[in-house]
Amino acid sequence: MSARKVPPPSQPASLGPPEAAIAGRADGKVLIPRDRSRIVPASTQIRTPRACDPCRQRKAKCNGGKPTCTQCERFGIECRYSEQKRAQEKRELDMLRTAIKRHERMLQLMSRRPSGAALSTLLPAVVDTIRRSSSVHEAASLLSRQMSSQFPGITLERMQRSWLTRLSGKPELVNRNPPYSVNAAERWTSIVDDAATSHLFSLFFVWDNPIWHIVDPVSFLDDFQHGGTHFCSSLLVHTILFYACHLSYDFGKPWDRRMEMSTAKRLLREVERLWHCDKMKITIPTMQSALLLGLFFCATGKDKIGVEYIQYGARMGLQLGLHKSSFGTVQTDLAEAPRIRRAHKLIASAVYEVQTLSVQLARIPSVWSGPSELAFAEEEVAAADVNQQWSPYPFTHPIHKPFFYTALWCRRNLLIIVNDVADLQRRLGGQVDLSGWQHGAVLYQRLLSLERNIPTVLGVQRNRTPHNLCFHMYYHMTVVNLCGLFISRNSTGPTEALMQSTKFDPQRILGEAMDSIATLILLYRVCHGWKSTPVVMVHYFMVAGVHAASHLESSKWREVLISCVSGLWHMGLVWRVCRPFLRTIQLVLQSKDETLIPTETMAILREFNEKVWNRNEVDALAANYVVQHHPS
Repeated sequence: MSARKVPPPSQPASLGPPEAAIAGRADGKVLIPRDRSRIVPASTQIRTPRACDPCRQRKAKCNGGKPTCTQCERFGIECRYSEQKRAQEKRELDMLRTAIKRHERMLQLMSRRPSGAALSTLLPAVVDTIRRSSSVHEAASLLSRQMSSQFPGITLERMQRSWLTRLSGKPELVNRNPPYSVNAAERWTSIVDDAATSHLFSLFFVWDNPIWHIVDPVSFLDDFQHGGTHFCSSLLVHTILFYACHLSYDFGKPWDRRMEMSTAKRLLREVERLWHCDKMKITIPTMQSALLLGLFFCATGKDKIGVEYIQYGARMGLQLGLHKSSFGTVQTDLAEAPRIRRAHKLIASAVYEVQTLSVQLARIPSVWSGPSELAFAEEEVAAADVNQQWSPYPFTHPIHKPFFYTALWCRRNLLIIVNDVADLQRRLGGQVDLSGWQHGAVLYQRLLSLERNIPTVLGVQRNRTPHNLCFHMYYHMTVVNLCGLFISRNSTGPTEALMQSTKFDPQRILGEAMDSIATLILLYRVCHGWKSTPVVMVHYFMVAGVHAASHLESSKWREVLISCVSGLWHMGLVWRVCRPFLRTIQLVLQSKDETLIPTETMAILREFNEKVWNRNEVDALAANYVVQHHPS
């Protein structure tokens, strides 16, 4: 039997007359002709890959148009497309993978913890939860509830959990342990445990204490661990913990400080009790507590009370003899004598600096006639700064060489000038004569000389630690205060002639100093943000913010305004003085062109109006914080 011939594609066998098909067959077989009327032609309609939900319910033809198909548009109904089963399964799988990854990070963190007790109790519980769960989804839910029930208080562990789970951060970027870790908290306080104490101590000694150095961390922690009382007391411990609560936050909700404020209230009640017991004890810890409480009350807007505490501490420093070079050590161990001597010098310089602040706030004579004779030598500070490191706790990077002691040595000369400027302010009357202008010119030349002689290790390009940036802001703010004495007063003679004879132009110099402060604020924001900000920054935010509100035509000053307002907003979560400062900036902006005010600034001020201010508070602050003068 011969094989059947297959026609080429161009000559389909189904076409042509029956006779041609018969003639082409050698075996005599006859092909049955097909009824062409029964052949269904291929459909030219485009198939819809997926119909919308309304068309599927109505079993109507849907063209798959998005966002609205033809049928839904015709009948004026909402067109919806439900998620495909495969896409839904993929999304759920991704969610489960994310949950597993979060808890793997948590297990990794717990396995790296040095505490064997915590590991032995937590890890088996986590493993048991995973084993008895019917699915990964159930395990993730149970673990989340389990972690919430064991949620730590104000501790580094809370920040670690938020960093790893909520923010999916890398574990190596956050400290495994607080840099100032202690294990003797129960000896001094019953309010917080070792973990919370270590965390709060670390926040205090890393962020705020380097500005003033009121407490020497080495000597304080040594006494804390061993029960010593020369550099430590229960009053000072509770005061530091209370103060540090205002520097604490959580990564997950940095705006929610309810836990911190609740703990701070309990600590403050204990501070009040201990203060009544210890305030007559002339000791270094009592003096340090008075200074810290003074700074706290100044930061809450209660300057009068704050200045009283600071002056009380400064007078106690005089009674102790910290202003004299003959102030001795109490240790008989000769090996400890240099360390204790250095701690005394550190504390003495802090007393002089903080009481200088009270002189500026209250415009009263200084309690100390000058800086302490207990001063660091240039060679001494260079040796003390060796092997010093600073990192922005709780983060491990970046690491800086802080040069704490070199900064103290340099600030001493600045503080002398600051006190001289305050003294000039008290002596100037309503008008400034030639003698006053000459005095101001001399003070400005001293400031220029100080700036030229700042060590290179304290240069802004090399050292961008918070305390060093604040030191440079302090310098330029001193220049602003000096120039303001002459800009805000009339002169007995022609101002131009006085400026030429003294070569002192306050208006120009003030503008340059404000521009430097603006640059430093922007640099601070880029390097450190506004989380655990030293309390002294509220003053710089206020001055620069008012100046920026008066110079909205400049793009740089608009950016500075955003930085100052956002900085005051973050600090205003815990420091009440930020509220009237924000209100002051708002009053200045009321007379400005709204099109020049940044939207970020308007949003923050609007939120403060809606959520912070009540009617009585607004009326009171509008009366007490009206801006009498600002640069135009």
